[in-house]
Amino acid sequence: MPESARQPLEIITKRPVVIAACAFGAGSALARWWAAGPWVLLAAAAILALATLALVLKRLRPAALVSAALLFSTLGLWAGARALHPLVHFDDHILAYLDKKVVIKCRVASDPKEWARGLKFDLDVLKVVADERERPARGGVVLYLKGTWNLGPGDRIDARVRLKPFLSRRNPGGFDYPLYMASRSLYGSAFPAGKRAVLKTHSASSPLLRARALLRARFSALLDALPAKREASLIRALTLGDKREVPQELLRAFNSTGTRHLLAISGLHLGIVAALAFCLSSLVFVRVRAISLRYGAYKPAAVASLVAAAFYAWLTPLGIPTARALIMLAVGVAAALLDRLKDLASVLALAGLLLLAFFPASIFTPSFQLSFSAVAGIGLYAWGRRGREKRNLLLEGAFVSLAASVATFPLVAYHFHLFSPAAFALNVVLVPLVGFLVVPLSLAALVLAPLSAKLAFAPLFLASHLLGPGVDAIILVSQSPLRGLTLPPPAAWQVLFVYAALFFIFVSRSKRARIIAGLALVPILVLPPIARAALPSSAGLFVTALDVGAGSSSVVRLPGGRVMVVDAGPRKAGFDAGQRIVAPALRSLGVTKIHHLVLSQAWPGLMGGMAALVKEFYVGEFWFHGPAGLLPQDLLLSLKERAVPVVRPRRIEARGATVLPLAGGPGEPLRLLLSYHKKKILLAHGGIVGRRMEPVDALIAPAPAYTPREELIALAPGFAAYTFKVSGAEARRFIKDAGLASTRPLTTLASGAITFRVDEQGRVTAKSSLGSFWRPLGPKGRKGVPDAGS
Repeated sequence: MPESARQPLEIITKRPVVIAACAFGAGSALARWWAAGPWVLLAAAAILALATLALVLKRLRPAALVSAALLFSTLGLWAGARALHPLVHFDDHILAYLDKKVVIKCRVASDPKEWARGLKFDLDVLKVVADERERPARGGVVLYLKGTWNLGPGDRIDARVRLKPFLSRRNPGGFDYPLYMASRSLYGSAFPAGKRAVLKTHSASSPLLRARALLRARFSALLDALPAKREASLIRALTLGDKREVPQELLRAFNSTGTRHLLAISGLHLGIVAALAFCLSSLVFVRVRAISLRYGAYKPAAVASLVAAAFYAWLTPLGIPTARALIMLAVGVAAALLDRLKDLASVLALAGLLLLAFFPASIFTPSFQLSFSAVAGIGLYAWGRRGREKRNLLLEGAFVSLAASVATFPLVAYHFHLFSPAAFALNVVLVPLVGFLVVPLSLAALVLAPLSAKLAFAPLFLASHLLGPGVDAIILVSQSPLRGLTLPPPAAWQVLFVYAALFFIFVSRSKRARIIAGLALVPILVLPPIARAALPSSAGLFVTALDVGAGSSSVVRLPGGRVMVVDAGPRKAGFDAGQRIVAPALRSLGVTKIHHLVLSQAWPGLMGGMAALVKEFYVGEFWFHGPAGLLPQDLLLSLKERAVPVVRPRRIEARGATVLPLAGGPGEPLRLLLSYHKKKILLAHGGIVGRRMEPVDALIAPAPAYTPREELIALAPGFAAYTFKVSGAEARRFIKDAGLASTRPLTTLASGAITFRVDEQGRVTAKSSLGSFWRPLGPKGRKGVPDAGS
């Protein structure tokens, strides 16, 4: 093997912990698609025996490394399968009681969170009473209770509930909510069954938890007294990890400028707290001769930094980035106390291995991936800079920030499809401002709060004034062309190849190897988008109906690339379908501009998410056939700020495709009839009402209750599939009652999204989010179309 290639690989081969962590993570990732059975433990035992034999013989070092990798990947597969497919391994899991009324005996696992009607709690289930039998149970649930409850971490609660599974909408670019909750060991929602569902509560909080709650309450009272409410909500998020008070507009500005990570309690803040504690305590210990002469100043200072970091982590919700930083700091402090060489790659790998051992499903979460990739990027930059001349502190900090941004960019593009040109400049300025000024001042106020409110208010007031200009800069950038740009979604293999190339660029000592790795990135990043645009499958008419809950939304892509978005779903407390569902779906589909934003009817379930789309995308024009007074004020204000014209629906043509608006009076919903090569698709989000129509090839309509039976019968002879916002069983029942037994639904919007396509040969196909393949539609294949909604 050439020396240039051997040198980067030594980072892995000479560090067994790195091999173990990578293998365990690969096994955990494989468990998402493979529910491993108990035989995996036998395979692990056999691999362990082979590895032990290879080590005893002191031969075949490569064979020992391979055996170790196989062993940890097998263990990772086992751990991941237990987290993602728990019923495969034991029947006493909480998943065995879903959709049943049971009594659960639980322990509160986190601070309560607000919801529309009360509070919700994360619970660790200890026992379940079902069929008059009490059994031990495992797993966690989220309990929703109306009103106010004085419950905190460690308290016990017994309740009679009905358990429901978490649902995923399965939209393009959608958030996999069940997988995210499984990474936190939560597997379902618990709703009270009856007026007296809560049978018993028992306070078991320790003095430390009570002190924590009291400290957080006093600090919150100080924040409420600040005159700058906007800055107070941000300080609450930075110090306590509570973002409930932060305005949605401000969160959207942080998202679009790539600075949302500043509001998260992450390893950055914990590391800064540890660094400040180390510097201050080392100055004190140097002057204490009894300590400095016996132990030195740096070892006690390292312990003090760990204590300060642990206090900060104890005060806030312990997320994955914070846990990773705390584990790395603890290992580093232990190495310093033992006078052992500290190695960043091994420490980072050990932190990842420990986190995955307890939470295997967390490997799929963006927070886990972004946290470890940022630290790895900084470590590789430091590896490449070893032995070179030191730059000044400001320039070195800028390059470290750039290394972290480059290391996380592929994952940001993969998960969020966004890129902010201003993110680097903002991070270089705001990270030191927030980390070295705002957070320490806020923590000082937090420590002083139990002693004196007046003393604690002074640093808090100063922190709010320091934070104000930075927030103004973020808002200004978010309203400029430098805000987040939509990127074409990369494939997983592209992300892996980019990281492999960056690894060689950062680590290799050979200039030739770095140039080859850099040139290899060009075709990987450039050719796939060009190929997708040139493929014949990208031509034609595409209509994607999204599952947005109690509402409707569809994305239409006409031949030539013009995009039309029809409706945007509802908006209610804590949920905006435009921001949470439609916007990520558009980015996943590669949409950067909405040429026509269409509102079919002034109903909350259709227009609630419109304002978010106007703020996050460039909109050419807004279609509405009713009076402007029916539109919500925030939507009218957004249209005015973005200078989006409001026009009446009209007929448009694009390369052979026709969009024909069908509307009666102002009170009737707007319907769109899409035609391409003599094939027709009808969008009737507001219901099928009005004049009789010719049969269509595909129909997107609301629930059958809003669809007159005679209108559906008039359309039915021509279409082979449709979507309804109901379950598959309800859709089949309606078809049978209407005398349409020969037509079966392809899918329903209660179980996923669906995309209809009409190609240049006039063939109609459909693709459901429940399956990754296209099905031909037509009168001949009508009976063979499966019901994915069932």
